Amino acid sequence: RNGGRSLSQIREHMAKDSLVGWAWHPGEGRSPAPGTQAQFGALIRAWIVTGAHCPES
Repeated sequence: RNGGRSLSQIREHMAKDSLVGWAWHPGEGRSPAPGTQAQFGALIRAWIVTGAHCPES
């Protein structure tokens, strides 16, 4: 489900990929995601540093 990416690659993808960044710059008439892509990258990093727990389901 993560495209075979390592945790480091996931963080890089979420923090810098332009497709992910579209969430903060959506098309006309759409609301952007809260915060910024940089903040999202920081949250992903914090998740990784604290063990990257992910439920099985």
